[in-house]
Amino acid sequence: MSIGTINALFRDICKYDLMAAGHFLYGTASVRQAMLVDDLDIIRMQLDYPIMITGRSGGADLSDDELVRLSASLLGLFRTRENQWLQYQNGVIDERTWRTYQTAIPAVLTTEFMRSWWRNRSLRGEFDEGFVVVVDKLLEEHPLGSATSLREGMGFDPL
Repeated sequence: MSIGTINALFRDICKYDLMAAGHFLYGTASVRQAMLVDDLDIIRMQLDYPIMITGRSGGADLSDDELVRLSASLLGLFRTRENQWLQYQNGVIDERTWRTYQTAIPAVLTTEFMRSWWRNRSLRGEFDEGFVVVVDKLLEEHPLGSATSLREGMGFDPL
């Protein structure tokens, strides 16, 4: 992986933390706008690094570069969700808004490979303990996914 690629990934992840710090300085409307910007950035990152989607099934066939990209993108996504949960805890966003944002958590952690990433990161203390409890409860409520294709996993096939 080139230094430029590593710098780009690091810049994207740091941007999430900087934006997270700024969310508390603004009103609710600004917070929601910033949350939308965060989500659009995640979508852009998925377009730039499709491994965020295609790599969820397992790591045996992923190169070291792909594993780094996948892990960095997951870290960015979960830092964003952790920040949104903290905002919910502090009353900055309402419960309905938080519920819609938390749906991405079990949707991303649908395979044992992805849940292993979560367990390892959360056990290292990389996330707020309260957020870890919330995510773990969501995972208990949503057993491992059985998506058999990319189309099904991304929600294109009917339920």
